[in-house]
Amino acid sequence: MVGSIFDGKWGYIDKTGNFIISPRFESAAGFSEDLAAVELGGKYGFIDRTGKFVIPPQFDAADSFYEQMALVWLNDKFGFIDKTGKFVIKQRFTQAFGFHEQLAAVKVGEKWGYIDKTGNFVIAPQFDYALNFHEHLAVVTIDHKAGYIDTTGKFVIAPRFPYAHPFIDQLALVGLDGYGYIDKTGTIVVTPQFPLAFDFSEGLAAVSIGGGTYAYIDTTGKIAIAPQFSDTGKFSEGLAAVQVEVKDHYKYGYIDKTGRFAIPPRFDYVCRFRGHLAAVRVDRKWGYIDRTGKFVITPRFDDIWGCGIEPLGS
Repeated sequence: MVGSIFDGKWGYIDKTGNFIISPRFESAAGFSEDLAAVELGGKYGFIDRTGKFVIPPQFDAADSFYEQMALVWLNDKFGFIDKTGKFVIKQRFTQAFGFHEQLAAVKVGEKWGYIDKTGNFVIAPQFDYALNFHEHLAVVTIDHKAGYIDTTGKFVIAPRFPYAHPFIDQLALVGLDGYGYIDKTGTIVVTPQFPLAFDFSEGLAAVSIGGGTYAYIDTTGKIAIAPQFSDTGKFSEGLAAVQVEVKDHYKYGYIDKTGRFAIPPRFDYVCRFRGHLAAVRVDRKWGYIDRTGKFVITPRFDDIWGCGIEPLGS
């Protein structure tokens, strides 16, 4: 079930393209843990898969449910609710992220720390910035330098990077004099050398070689797919979205891990494959293709959820 916009309103379609929840919302997110955050009348609530409100619209903003709790914003503060809509952690944070690996990064005053699901701080607010835990480590910043802590708050990798991403598949993207990658000991495994780089996915990562051209490297830093693309996305289900110039126009298609086009570049914009389908835009309308590039849902939607809100490289 995918959120789509039609005539200015959001609803939900099935894999045949039929609306199973009619478009009536001002904004809508995808389903997570069987509920979806939607906006109606300027307030956010949560619906089930029939379109019925389980939690009535009452919040100023709302994130999706993760680990049975959802981050919501009300009266200029963030808090967490359960699936009945009850506040289990009262709104008192100036900024926050949803729970991940049983902890949530939250900001109180000018500092970030981490709470458990009772709302108690397990890592006291002490960081200038903090991201959620991934693979049992979290990126935190002190004095404009980023490092990595474990779930006790102890630094496993000292703060020394001007830029750092969470760990994905045992490697993390970091910036020094350029972008490169480290392992969980903090050892540099791919020398920071690229003007721009993205996280690894399915063993490959897109990197800029300079001059607006992108290639893909493997986990040793070796070029796996030669530089030839003007934009790139993560590999998903064995395919990655890339942009190339076609007859004086830039178009997106999908390559396999050899760099060969599995779906020729003919789309104005695209999303990664999820569940063997990918959303693509042609002539300002969105539809869905299968892995052969065939349209299974013809382009007719003004927008779709889950792609426009993320850069291809993310």
